Amino acid sequence: MFISADEWMEISIQNDWMLKGVNERLEELYGVKESLTPEDWNEMRRRADSELLLVYTVNEAGAVLGVAQATYSFRPPYPKVYVNSVVVSKSFRGQSAGSALMQELHKRCLERWPRTQMFQLTSAPKRGTRPFYERLGYTARPSNELGGTIDYERRL
Repeated sequence: MFISADEWMEISIQNDWMLKGVNERLEELYGVKESLTPEDWNEMRRRADSELLLVYTVNEAGAVLGVAQATYSFRPPYPKVYVNSVVVSKSFRGQSAGSALMQELHKRCLERWPRTQMFQLTSAPKRGTRPFYERLGYTARPSNELGGTIDYERRL
């Protein structure tokens, strides 16, 4: 099941396991123990016209498999979506959960922002994500020689 921040209130904060699971995934991604609070979810809901936070869950197991977040930009020369965060639980990596999460993120972004002409993201080479993003139709190009990051884009 995929849940966006603007759908969150319909599900309610009663699902403590979901909030805990999202926080665990973000901790894996960013290496910090800062947690999303109910107020943070409300803020995401208020910003839902320009942002999409997608949570991939398995309700029966009470588990959060992954989280992805994207931001819409309509700046010239064309509208695009920046994929800001993608993380899948270590125990579900290599089992197509990341691909399913990204495919659902792409689908929902295009439904929400139909004028989108490109998806963009940046990743560190040490994460070894290049083959994953290329399988999803992204192309890579070096973006910052000093920082060692790679820009990826997927044109529509």
